[in-house]
Amino acid sequence: MQREYYSKNYQAEIKTLNWIIFLNPIASNYVSRGDALGLIKDYEKAIRDYSKAISIDSNESSYYSGRAYYYEKLKKHDLAIKDYTTAIDLNPEDKDLLLFRAQSYDNKGESEIAIREYNKVIEVNPTEIEAYIGKGICFCDLKRYEEAIETYEEGLKINPNTTELYVNIANAYSTFKKCEESLSYYQKALQVDSENYYAYYNRGILLYEVDKFEAALIDLNKTLELNPNYSRGYLWRGHIYSELKEKEKAIADYLKAIDLGEVDIQKHIDELNKIK
Repeated sequence: MQREYYSKNYQAEIKTLNWIIFLNPIASNYVSRGDALGLIKDYEKAIRDYSKAISIDSNESSYYSGRAYYYEKLKKHDLAIKDYTTAIDLNPEDKDLLLFRAQSYDNKGESEIAIREYNKVIEVNPTEIEAYIGKGICFCDLKRYEEAIETYEEGLKINPNTTELYVNIANAYSTFKKCEESLSYYQKALQVDSENYYAYYNRGILLYEVDKFEAALIDLNKTLELNPNYSRGYLWRGHIYSELKEKEKAIADYLKAIDLGEVDIQKHIDELNKIK
């Protein structure tokens, strides 16, 4: 009901803005309606309104960055990058724009370029933690895990209370099968934030992979306690129950994962149903 309530409010706001634009078709009014359309996920129309605003005032950087945001929502990364570049040219003092462009390259899968872009962000704003996180993820995508760990460690020097950095270091170590180091960093992450479901989830998978199923189950239970709608949590807890020979619980979790949008799971259920 709450979601429907907000949706109705936005629809009412859009109707009001339609009338306001009819009376006063200035750029800022188109932007306001564009953002209202964005809130109901009508990104194409939001882009259309931002484009109209740009046609009225082509020198306002926030109009380009706003349109780029909605291009990203539609995974139109090249158009987003183009708009962020224009916004940067118009307002080079806005450091956030460099980060947004780097993230667009990252989302596009251009990891090498994204790393260079993240370096630009760090050069002008050394305390931007998101740049260290993004750069490290790009190194992982390129399977350059040691460089990823170094990058995350640099970020921790800036802010030692960033849970995501600890989790990402732990994940990187797990790719080397360095279980002790990985577990150590998951523990550090949970010391900073004891309710970080993602740390429990990743540690649970690591424990599963080293056949510590009971310990893995504790972590996956905690994951789903903290985030009851996390589909991957049900998938992996299903794997754990399967290893523990708890067939009915495994099937129940697999079915829940399917309900939440996971795919290619039916094969696990079929395998379990073959077991007498």
